[in-house]
Amino acid sequence: QTIMATRLKVLELYRTILKTGLQWKGPPTEKDYIRTEAQTLFRKNKNIDQEDTIQTKIFEAESRLELAKHYRIPYPRLYYAPVKVTPEQLKEKHIKGAYMDSYSLDKE
Repeated sequence: QTIMATRLKVLELYRTILKTGLQWKGPPTEKDYIRTEAQTLFRKNKNIDQEDTIQTKIFEAESRLELAKHYRIPYPRLYYAPVKVTPEQLKEKHIKGAYMDSYSLDKE
């Protein structure tokens, strides 16, 4: 994709997420969360210039949007690891869903 096509896709996705927040049929705190989370992550990632990283972030945003709409929960869903995997192994192996790319496991 060209830089301009990617930029347009990102802006369209951002508008879609904000529109979803405005139309969200949940408590005002969830609407605020959607708007604030979108603003925070899009601003955090605005200087990324590697195409593969940009595509990863687009996939993350689209996945989170679809999960939020499907489950009616705007917050990130935890990734369920296989049985017998300890929290230390999760951090060590960086096991997490692709929709959690913007979240570091070390913040816990």
